[in-house]
Amino acid sequence: MSTNIDSLHVLALDAWIRAADVVEILRQAKAERTLPENCFMRRMEKPAMDALLQGKADEAIPVGHPTDGLLWSGVRSGDSYQSLLQTTIASKVHGIIELVAIWEDGGFTGLRIKDGVARAHEVKFSLGAALR
Repeated sequence: MSTNIDSLHVLALDAWIRAADVVEILRQAKAERTLPENCFMRRMEKPAMDALLQGKADEAIPVGHPTDGLLWSGVRSGDSYQSLLQTTIASKVHGIIELVAIWEDGGFTGLRIKDGVARAHEVKFSLGAALR
């Protein structure tokens, strides 16, 4: 996709990635310059490094942040959405992430990641019953 992502709207988030996997993903993405400008993985780096320094490579590092949710936007966010988020990162996720990516051009992309498997989904909006 040629445009970037404006924001992610999180529908479900109960996931983690092994500390060793977080560090490896970030090492590779930084070397290849594929990390988007705003990326939730950056907030996972310090806890993952701390765990590795304590010999806890398998420690579960929670995905996302209580106030920021999941960040994935800005420069390189469009180019890396499929190659990094949907493929590399998703393959290491334990648990579930459901999100809607809102693209700068106004488009929407749905994504569900469950225990290492990512699937794109159509996005539907609808109104429920009338409020009184």
